[in-house]
Amino acid sequence: MKVLLPLAALLSSAALAAPAEPVAALRDAALDDTLAWEITEGLTTEVGQRLAATEAEARAREWGVRKLKALGFANVHIEPFQMPVWVRGVETAEIVTPFPQKLAVAALGNSSATPAEGITAEVVRFDGMAALNAAPDATVRGRIVFVDHHMAAQQDGGSYGTIGVIRRAGPSVASRKGAAAIVIRSIGTDHHRVPHTGVQTWAAGVQPIPAGALSVPDAEQLARILARGRPVTMHLTLGSHMAGTGTSGNVVAEVPGRDPKAGVILIGGHLDSWDLGTGAIDDASGVAITTAAAKRIMAAGKPLRTIRIVWFGAEEPGGFGGDAYAKAHAGDRHVLIGESDFGADRVWRLAVTAADPKAPLAGRLALALEPLGIARSTFAMFEGGRRKLPTEALKRLEVLLTVSGIASKVSTDSTEPMSRQLKNELTRKSSFCRARAKRLQGKLEEMEQSHTNLVRLKTVLPLLQKATKQDKLSSAWVSLQQKALPLRVEEFNETRIHLQCRIKSLLAEADTLDDALNTY
Repeated sequence: MKVLLPLAALLSSAALAAPAEPVAALRDAALDDTLAWEITEGLTTEVGQRLAATEAEARAREWGVRKLKALGFANVHIEPFQMPVWVRGVETAEIVTPFPQKLAVAALGNSSATPAEGITAEVVRFDGMAALNAAPDATVRGRIVFVDHHMAAQQDGGSYGTIGVIRRAGPSVASRKGAAAIVIRSIGTDHHRVPHTGVQTWAAGVQPIPAGALSVPDAEQLARILARGRPVTMHLTLGSHMAGTGTSGNVVAEVPGRDPKAGVILIGGHLDSWDLGTGAIDDASGVAITTAAAKRIMAAGKPLRTIRIVWFGAEEPGGFGGDAYAKAHAGDRHVLIGESDFGADRVWRLAVTAADPKAPLAGRLALALEPLGIARSTFAMFEGGRRKLPTEALKRLEVLLTVSGIASKVSTDSTEPMSRQLKNELTRKSSFCRARAKRLQGKLEEMEQSHTNLVRLKTVLPLLQKATKQDKLSSAWVSLQQKALPLRVEEFNETRIHLQCRIKSLLAEADTLDDALNTY
């Protein structure tokens, strides 16, 4: 996730086309602007939770179109796309022995279901990913894995990325070791009985297992019970499962610029949310902040460049909206891109990720925001550096290294050359991912061609049967229906989308590994 400061979103657009005084006027006027609050309050109250590719997210898109048109934006429209749908279902957890009691649990995104009656198994605790990775398979097999950890509250949210690998990679590691299920301590620092959900993606070749998060107090309670030294059994029921394919979409609006050739400034947040709350912070506030910034620019006069606002769909389950936008707008010239998706509070730091962090734009932004007490980031991990990977790339690399069992960690501060062994491991893994993606692409093309041929036969054979009145042909058609056409249109589309997503995931893994090789 990138942090897009609300005023930075506004000022970055203006600074490319306006002198210092108008920028200062925009900055000061924004301090009294309540539009961001109005959008956040309206979206969360009138729509509520917005799980990706569900009816609720569809209502949110329609709500967004009406709102953006009412605010006077141009070219307001929805760009739909298809994606796999995950639904939550029933969620219960309880300690059976030695001290029976209920626990607050929430399924992690993409978790599979338990049997309807649930599962009961012994709990084995690990204090982090390193301990889980090092555990012999025999200590995990058939048990419910509990990954505990300590997450420190940090102003920049850095611990979320560090601890988040437990959620992102833990379920795949546990599955490979034969676990019956996995529960983790919620990735958060609030001390309430509301579990923190989030997506996790199954690594290639891994069998999905039930995966959930316990609230922080419940995780602490479970840890205390385990510390008594007696065997602990848990009963877990999760009804979460994949439910075919559905439609999501990006809501797009623009402030037309004076020069169509000058490129586009893209700002936005994601419209979807998880379904356990109203998604106010994640990410109604993000779409609201960036929309209010664009509205403020529009009210000040026509900007040099077109400002495009995108309320992205289906970010939470894997960035589907961003991928769909990139594909649909591959030919557009984007001069500046910003996203707000890391909470909403007092702005305290400006970080500019650019090819040249010393470019004039970064300095002008910092100068304009200085009167508000907003400091320029001095951390290399945020602002360039030839030997540094972007934060999101580091997160993906960390997951891949962990799930792949590569016993090495790439540090954002490291300037030492990468070891030959690690280079070989990354190269091998990248080659495997690309080869696997190529094989799946071949299967996909073969399946699509076979389906096309069978559909043609389905059309032609009844005509031949009617024309010839041949019993043999009739028998052949019945056989074809029974054996060669078991895949209905809905099932075919679902399988095709699943393969497309898997291919995309494998290529993304390979790109991340190649980025690491090219950076270090």
